[in-house]
Amino acid sequence: MFLKDLLFRFPNPNFEEEDFERTFQLYEEVKRFSPSWKIRSLEHLKDLEQKMIQKIQKNEFIGPDQPYPTPPMEKEDWLEPINSRKELFLESRIQHNCIFSYDTRILEGEYYIYRIFFPERCTLSLFYINGDWYLDQIAAAFNKEAKAETLRKVEEWRMQNGIFVLGDAFRLGIPPDWIFAR
Repeated sequence: MFLKDLLFRFPNPNFEEEDFERTFQLYEEVKRFSPSWKIRSLEHLKDLEQKMIQKIQKNEFIGPDQPYPTPPMEKEDWLEPINSRKELFLESRIQHNCIFSYDTRILEGEYYIYRIFFPERCTLSLFYINGDWYLDQIAAAFNKEAKAETLRKVEEWRMQNGIFVLGDAFRLGIPPDWIFAR
């Protein structure tokens, strides 16, 4: 409903389906970080994202430094799991993103974060639904899009490790409510 409302109030002929997904993810991150913030437009949403990142960047890590659950996939020569709260905080600072806002969900086993070193420095997130891991996001520093070479490497890795993307289920004709309700 939120995205339809934004689309009608602030039409943009260049807005594509992928933009809806990215915008909704951003909306969820901003609202999780500060539920009281009111979002007035797409530009305002982007401004609030920057404000959120700046607030995270200003903070120092406040312990306790707690280890995260065992990662779903092991370390590779080009990618490694983030294993603790402090590591996640530092990843957020280094990459200038809001990934630390996922801390609680990682502790609860709903999410996992990896740092990518090659072909470029990125942050990768996975989420867990009913026994399966799904690729969530891959982003370079400042939430910039990852390069095609990085995306290809991640795609190969996820296929080898049985990690899904929600589109896999939809392409196979599996109803969305089955994924979330099983």
